Amino acid sequence: FNPDDGTITVIASHSSGDSLDGVTYRLQDTPCESVFEENLCVYNTNVQQRFPKDFMLGELGITSYAGRRLLDNHGSVVGLFALMNNDAIPNLAQATSLVDIVSSTAAYELIRETRENALIESEKRYRNIFDSVPVMICTTDKDHNIHDINSTWIETTGYIHSDIVGKSVGSLFSDIDRCAIEDSITKAWL
Repeated sequence: FNPDDGTITVIASHSSGDSLDGVTYRLQDTPCESVFEENLCVYNTNVQQRFPKDFMLGELGITSYAGRRLLDNHGSVVGLFALMNNDAIPNLAQATSLVDIVSSTAAYELIRETRENALIESEKRYRNIFDSVPVMICTTDKDHNIHDINSTWIETTGYIHSDIVGKSVGSLFSDIDRCAIEDSITKAWL
């Protein structure tokens, strides 16, 4: 759902072997717009006649429609789930129940995917910063074993990841330096 321009993009669909995935359309004058306004909308028949400006309904030969908003944990709309058919809905109670069940699962999955994508983007930003600062940086665990080094570390020392990762920080320095460095790391973990 793109609230800025009033459009929605299909991310998963099934339509008699045809896919609508990736199709973006305006919500205005569609049954989907009604879902955003009313939460649950069911049109058992004549959905094309009720929404004559929704040309996609006509192209797909849609007669009936049942849809529900998808909400995140804060109650904000993140999308919608809809069932559409070329015939009237034979059992409205069953269709409504199915929309309720599937929409809650779809909302959860959409939220999970959104969070996963945000985490991936955050990790990319972190990696970019980590590798672009002109200071040697390494990450360690509480036992002083190195987990990662940045590009400046590699450029300054000549070591590569496989030479360093997994080794103790102390193994890279003289005894005097090692004690001071290990003491600093221990304080950082407190």
